[in-house]
Amino acid sequence: MNKLHIKNNKIIKQDIDSSIKISIKEGIYDILKIELHILKDTTLEFIDFSDTSKLDIKIYVDSNITFNLYEGRNAKKSKIQNKFYVQENSVVNVERLYQIKHAKQLDLIFLNETNAMVNINFINVALDHGKYDIISYHNACKTKFIIKNRGVTLKKGSLTYHVTGIVYNGTKGCVVDQNNRILTLNDEKNLIKPVLLIEEEDVIANHSAYIGSIKPEELFYLTSRGLSSSEATNLIVKGYIQTTNDSLQNIVDVNWG
Repeated sequence: MNKLHIKNNKIIKQDIDSSIKISIKEGIYDILKIELHILKDTTLEFIDFSDTSKLDIKIYVDSNITFNLYEGRNAKKSKIQNKFYVQENSVVNVERLYQIKHAKQLDLIFLNETNAMVNINFINVALDHGKYDIISYHNACKTKFIIKNRGVTLKKGSLTYHVTGIVYNGTKGCVVDQNNRILTLNDEKNLIKPVLLIEEEDVIANHSAYIGSIKPEELFYLTSRGLSSSEATNLIVKGYIQTTNDSLQNIVDVNWG
């Protein structure tokens, strides 16, 4: 597995093989600019532990490629822009786990050729306010964008998700699927704004949004089996934020009870 690790906007580990062409530059205003050109089927682990993180990331995926991205971020303050450019018959699978206090992030997904596809599974632990704008542009027929956002808020944490899918007239057979959930462990205000801007009739487009706390019956069931309320809450939330990548699990270091 390829690995790229960052701490306080500096590269601390770079283990990249020939499947990825990488360019890293320091830009103005302390922004670290990273360009990744995906040339073959591959997997990348991208880990960021920072007090302050300012990143401008561009990922270009060639045709007929499967690219798996495991992204973990633990930061006090984060300002990120991600751009994905996906070509014909390529699939990008993104699994994210974040724990951030103050966050502002923009994801732009450009599905530029037929059968380009991006799947994002985004797990987010908010300790203060986080704002995330995610926009998919379906620039060709039979493109797919599927996103599953799962957020958890605690302490002073709150989340804002703006998720937008754009399908132009004539781009037939596209799929846009937005699933957004925020589990609240506090009384802060959260917002989910799913938007579908669809000009074409031949399309499958869905969105869902849910904001709520742990169900009382779930806590009752676990406490009736001998767990304390704190232990029950920890168990429920750990299951909620479970990922398939062991390195990502180390990103979260809070107690849920």
